[in-house]
Amino acid sequence: MFDVGATTSLRGMSTPPTSDVDLFADDVVIDPYPVHAELREQGPVVHLPGTTSTR
Repeated sequence: MFDVGATTSLRGMSTPPTSDVDLFADDVVIDPYPVHAELREQGPVVHLPGTTSTR
């Protein structure tokens, strides 16, 4: 489910872990806390493919 981030060679920055969790799945909408706890364990930033952040 989770992909640990890897270090990039260009800037020494690391990529955030990736999760394929569906935040809009019925079970997650009904009880989001277990999924939120899993995401927090992965790090302060977790990439969720298929989602977008805006300002």
